[in-house]
Amino acid sequence: VTVQYQGDPKTLPLPLHPHDRLAFFYQFAFVPPQAGQVALDVIDGKGISDQLYSVENGERLVTPAGEFDTVKLVRRKENNERAELWLARERDFLPVRLLIVGKDGTRLDQVATRISSP
Repeated sequence: VTVQYQGDPKTLPLPLHPHDRLAFFYQFAFVPPQAGQVALDVIDGKGISDQLYSVENGERLVTPAGEFDTVKLVRRKENNERAELWLARERDFLPVRLLIVGKDGTRLDQVATRISSP
């Protein structure tokens, strides 16, 4: 795969099971997360990152889109950055909340507001 970010393009070997940064969490509809940890090779324009998520017991999550029993995935980094992802069990593990906390404490919190079928 060829990536480019602030400089010349780089060509890197493609991992066996690559995932797009913007869509990787939708894979859980096809392969639900199992207890323990989930390892992913995530690709974006900057390169490939090995990401390790702990699978934790979720909670009953209340959102504008409804209430869901969830599985929670958590990725922690050494610099206090973290990502938390809540997947709705009864909706084929559809993401219903994503919280990203930056090393400076900045928080990005996305919550499902509506779920509908085409």
